[in-house]
Amino acid sequence: MEQAGIDIKNIKNRLELMTAEEMANTQQVASQNALKLFNELLEEVRRRIPKMNDEKIVDALLSIWDKTGGKK
Repeated sequence: MEQAGIDIKNIKNRLELMTAEEMANTQQVASQNALKLFNELLEEVRRRIPKMNDEKIVDALLSIWDKTGGKK
């Protein structure tokens, strides 16, 4: 836990020292990584759905809804 706190502090310090250009580049890279992961998730879902019946699909979607705070 102590190391995590130190790491977070170091990251915050590094972010404060970034120029606007560096920050924009970091944001772009993060966005590209998020999009890549999302596309991989979509491909996995496309691959699995044909093997699932309606009940399994509904259960999976409701589980995701619940885990992402959908009930709030």
